[in-house]
Amino acid sequence: MSNSIAQCMIVDDEILAAKNIMNYLKNFEWVNLVKHCDNAVSAFDSLSKEKIDLMFLDIHMPEMTGLELLKTISTKPYTIITTASSEHALESYELEVNDYLVKPISLQRFMRSMQRFSEHFQLLSSAQNISTYNTPQQVQNYLQVKENYKTVKIQIDQICYIESFREYSHIHTNEKTIITKQNLSTLETELKSRGFLRIHKSYIINIKMAYSYTANFVQILEKEIPIGKSFKDAALQILKK
Repeated sequence: MSNSIAQCMIVDDEILAAKNIMNYLKNFEWVNLVKHCDNAVSAFDSLSKEKIDLMFLDIHMPEMTGLELLKTISTKPYTIITTASSEHALESYELEVNDYLVKPISLQRFMRSMQRFSEHFQLLSSAQNISTYNTPQQVQNYLQVKENYKTVKIQIDQICYIESFREYSHIHTNEKTIITKQNLSTLETELKSRGFLRIHKSYIINIKMAYSYTANFVQILEKEIPIGKSFKDAALQILKK
């Protein structure tokens, strides 16, 4: 992990659930718990005053729900939903939530979620460190990955789809395929807000490149890409738009 400290906030009116997350966070020295809010209104006020990198957010709270809070704020921190039910998973995905944990949350599931955030936070910290050397256009239009011993810059709008193969990711563009050890979850985090969609545990697609689709496949170029069962509902909702 880098030397950067992630600033974290818990928004949950269930004290025991919040304390459970606090105990889990003690395993991560690079995370600083800034505040625990027991309602979304208080969280809204805190988000307007403090820099928060990571937010654990309950859905069902008095006055304002967690999802209503997400619809209200313009700039969202990395958000992990913590709730007792899976019924709001699709709506949360459409609000660009990063992960969805169902209570009671096991330490093993929490650790996996934090690993994804760690990868995201390291990328973000690295981008901020080099921002003085890059123009905003370069940061926005290019994805940088390691291929063998080289750093390769890939124009994002040329990426058709990304395929996971064992410990490698194959990034397929209009012209060639780049093979990198950067994992699919890290690439998903970086590309999620740029028109890309995870439709299978092994595939991310550029939505604009989708020529056609069915309930089970998306066609990009000559490739029929399967839609995974656990991704199907969310993927089809996005593809229909």
